[in-house]
Amino acid sequence: MKKLEPCFLLTGKPRVGKSTSIKRIIQQIGPEYFGGFYTEEIRNSTNRTGFNCITLHGETVCMASVYSESSVRVGRYGVDIVAFENIALNALTLSLSVSTTNFRVSGSCWLHKKRNGLSQRTNA
Repeated sequence: MKKLEPCFLLTGKPRVGKSTSIKRIIQQIGPEYFGGFYTEEIRNSTNRTGFNCITLHGETVCMASVYSESSVRVGRYGVDIVAFENIALNALTLSLSVSTTNFRVSGSCWLHKKRNGLSQRTNA
């Protein structure tokens, strides 16, 4: 039976700094050791209007928006599943294919360090 790797879950209410913490960890360790993507809210002057999916290579796509006409809805947001899958799956596939990538980041966020069995999973 395969041994499960330890997992750490970062939880909290919206806007307490979960994603900011992950981004700072990436900056401290160095982006060359990471692969994957994270999500970031889109805001107008007063409200959240959607979410971008951003790869660690700098690609960005709007994956959900209050202005979307998508029939797929999560709360008040229309979700562009095709756009999200195209960018997110490509980012994860790329991160898995690069042998120097120690951590994988997906969503907001999942970190996985393969070489020493340490996994950290955070959830926005």
